[in-house]
Amino acid sequence: MNKNLKRIIALVLAIGAFSVSTPATRLNLLTTKVYAADNSTDTLSSLRLEKSSGSDIQLYSDSDYESDNKVDDNDVTKGDTYYAKTSTSKVKIEADGPDEKYVRVFKGTSGSTKGKELGDNISLSSDTTKLIVRIYSSEPDDDVRYGDDDNVIGTYTIKVECTSTSTSDDEDNSDSYDDIYLDKLSVNGDSISLSDSKTTYTYSVDNDVTEATIKAVPPDEDDDTYSVTIDGSDVNSDDKFKKTVDLSEGENEFKIKLEDDSDNEREYTLKITRESGKSAVAATNDSDSSKPNGITNPQAGPAPLDQKKSNDVATKIGWVQVNGGWQFYDSTGNLLKKTWYFDRGYGKWYFLGTDGMMSVNSWILTEGKYYYVGTDGAMATNTMIGQYKVGTDGAWIQ
Repeated sequence: MNKNLKRIIALVLAIGAFSVSTPATRLNLLTTKVYAADNSTDTLSSLRLEKSSGSDIQLYSDSDYESDNKVDDNDVTKGDTYYAKTSTSKVKIEADGPDEKYVRVFKGTSGSTKGKELGDNISLSSDTTKLIVRIYSSEPDDDVRYGDDDNVIGTYTIKVECTSTSTSDDEDNSDSYDDIYLDKLSVNGDSISLSDSKTTYTYSVDNDVTEATIKAVPPDEDDDTYSVTIDGSDVNSDDKFKKTVDLSEGENEFKIKLEDDSDNEREYTLKITRESGKSAVAATNDSDSSKPNGITNPQAGPAPLDQKKSNDVATKIGWVQVNGGWQFYDSTGNLLKKTWYFDRGYGKWYFLGTDGMMSVNSWILTEGKYYYVGTDGAMATNTMIGQYKVGTDGAWIQ
């Protein structure tokens, strides 16, 4: 009797233990399913570069685009770089393997570049555009940036060469590169007047100035839709869109890029000239070295160069012709550089550049204002230069 009772009790305990273990097993399975919601696939089974119309663009393993280097879309390797050439201005990337929600595409490696989803159109630059495809272990935020590299488990790179001479083709180009502009641009606190039709600007400093602070403000300072880079570095509202750059003697060129989250972009070139050797020499004696602001009743009309300039190379005083251009030496024999010179004999202003040569057919930026000098080097006044009007003082009227 006791033996049977013991057997019954043992059997009940065994059944109870099985009953208890069953929910635990189910719980473990449920937990496993939740964990499996994250992505563990770090490679693509296929990678395709397409025109926005959907037609394929061939990938290559080398930039020589030889037929032997063609790469099939299902024969790509994680970490490798591929090359493509196209005449279209917009492309998109499609891929298979992990769920597309774990994949993002970046145009360039700027830290502020926003990731795009597979199938989104991407506007190409006029030369070569680097596209980076990233696979994440967990779904990234909608506004993930290239600088946010957490949870990246796989990367593919495609360098796309655009052979189009313009951004116009048979596809929709409503988001033209020229649709966005900087709101403000300044150097060392001096504002530079911006024009929608100009992308290159110049600025000059004395020889003892070894660095400059560039400020480039987007259309809306508080809108993170826009990203700005100065000389390859990201700037934002935290640093007031400023970057301090070093200056070598002579001309220093800096690139400033403005981009929005739709891949519209505009690149500016800022040329800052640091005077070589010594600071600009001011005109003396019979010349008036002040800047053109406030000139009263300047004479208009061309003045032939051969009538108003000498060629006295021996004494080097006055106007001297050099290699087809003109320089001006004051009464002490100093070559005037990076300054305006007012020739009283002809009642006209002339600008001598950093090399002392008289500027012709160009816009001159002085203290935040633009002035135009014509074929004879004389500053234009009270007239139209193309679509731009300059006033009686010679300054561009905005």
